[in-house]
Amino acid sequence: MLMRLLSGIVLLTVLAGAGYYFFRDAGIDLQHFTLTGITSIGAQGFTINGELAVTSTLKVPVPVQSVAYEVTLERTGETISSGTLPPFVLQPGENKLAFEHRVYWVPTAALATQLATDNHVNAVVAGTVHIDIPGVDSYAIPFKDTVDIKQYVTQFVPAQVPVQTPTTGVTEPVTQKDDGILPVPGLA
Repeated sequence: MLMRLLSGIVLLTVLAGAGYYFFRDAGIDLQHFTLTGITSIGAQGFTINGELAVTSTLKVPVPVQSVAYEVTLERTGETISSGTLPPFVLQPGENKLAFEHRVYWVPTAALATQLATDNHVNAVVAGTVHIDIPGVDSYAIPFKDTVDIKQYVTQFVPAQVPVQTPTTGVTEPVTQKDDGILPVPGLA
């Protein structure tokens, strides 16, 4: 009986030491979160694309519980979308994850007009990578980046609303065509 108790204590000590060795200093860092732009622009929304790079200096793979994020308008603070990435495992070294999120949001005419008169209409993607190492520690690593969605918002501006073009600084009326193609300022 005493031998089993001593064996159990030794085993727990070895496991605790191994856990400390593998997970000390929480060698998990967010290298960057970069939004590369918007695609698939349509009448019901758009897709935000980017990359999340996380580096692990740990010697063993680490499970990521979740990556939760919100998409908000920088100027108004309005949350226009939110989501999560599925759980995954961080391997030792650099881990790059493609970020793609479809935003189903149509601004009101008043908000679109207000936003379209600005040189930029920024959407902020902010979130947290949640890592939980059972019995050792848990971490929350925040991330944030901004993308200009003006090309999306401009399609909702009522016809003949003057909009200042960022390239020329000249105020020109925006004329909307219903051909499904977004106009490119200066090329129309």
